[in-house]
Amino acid sequence: MSTDDDRLRTAFRHGAEEPDRHSPDTDSTVLLDRVRRGGRRRRARRIAGLAAVATGSVAVVVACLAWLTPGGDPVDRPVAAAGRAGQVEASELAVYDVHAAGGSVWALASGDCGRTQLCAVLARSADEGATWRLSRPELSSGANALVEVRHMDVSDDGQYVVTAGRGAATSQDAGATWRPVDLARSRPVRGVAAGAAQAVLVFDEPGAAALAVSSPGDDNWASVPAPVGMGEQLVEPFAAGNLAGAVVLSSRPDEATALVVAAGSGAGWTRLAAPCATRTPLAATDGTTVWYLCYGPSGSVVATSTDVGAADAAPTWTTTDLPAARTAGMGTAGDGAAVVATDERVFRVDDEGMAEELSGEGSGLDLAADDYTYRAAAGGWLASFRGLLFHRTDGGDWVQVPVP
Repeated sequence: MSTDDDRLRTAFRHGAEEPDRHSPDTDSTVLLDRVRRGGRRRRARRIAGLAAVATGSVAVVVACLAWLTPGGDPVDRPVAAAGRAGQVEASELAVYDVHAAGGSVWALASGDCGRTQLCAVLARSADEGATWRLSRPELSSGANALVEVRHMDVSDDGQYVVTAGRGAATSQDAGATWRPVDLARSRPVRGVAAGAAQAVLVFDEPGAAALAVSSPGDDNWASVPAPVGMGEQLVEPFAAGNLAGAVVLSSRPDEATALVVAAGSGAGWTRLAAPCATRTPLAATDGTTVWYLCYGPSGSVVATSTDVGAADAAPTWTTTDLPAARTAGMGTAGDGAAVVATDERVFRVDDEGMAEELSGEGSGLDLAADDYTYRAAAGGWLASFRGLLFHRTDGGDWVQVPVP
């Protein structure tokens, strides 16, 4: 008899074994229910969109995308989007990670690929989300480059892409060709990050052997001894520019978290004290500034530093108080700021720790009661936990963007 955890691994969009590390209170039953409800909503939106087209009650814009079928040729696929600004009537894919680099937007999404399966898809748009090119990390033979895809990051120039799940694969040509990472073969990966100096893999295992690095442009990955103990585990890797790092968690709930960072290609990894205490911290960097989020039901704090990785000096942190939260998300915004979500509220926090709320009535970023932003990217892009993709227009409003 299958358990909730078994069904969850089948149904969850990324096939994650520990699917919601951003929420300390989410169990498999709750999350499985979210996945099922999300599937019903997407089916309802598709049916509603088709009905609207049939009756002529909604203005429809049709675009052609190329869908890369496993082992097959690209097939033109028509996509219907609603005429009402900011509202998505029909969307095939749910988006759970987003990155903007090199003039393109990358989304990690999922769609139906069988009666009980959801498969990960990489979507890339070079025209601000108007059209998307869909693919999977595949070898030239058509075989999958890795078993499952749960994580993705893209280098600053948009050419180097690293994906991971159980194993990892990289592309040096913006997703045109892929190569599996031998060092990561069959090893579950906790997270990936790609900067200008280093790309980082963090394996889902305790101890100093859980860290591997490479340089964009070089597919030779090497294990790097991390300054962590056997009872500690690396999570939440981050990288941009010359700075790379990861968060350190202890197996003991009463012990503080920490950071390990490296500045520059081939630089040694340094352990730093965490600027605030939480069991589920998040971290992000734009290569100059590091933001570290501690959140919980009693309150949330964002610590901001511009000198993490400086030689022979402990970083200085500026702290910013945000609302208490049971769930959270964070990512860089590309303009010297991070986007931080605490439950359904979303904030922009700049490199001086000044906070500005982006959500609220009239913003277009009104999230449901059990939704929150999972990832933010340069150029005003947000992916929510429920699989919605948002883009901020030149006028400052947020609109939902379909990824067909």
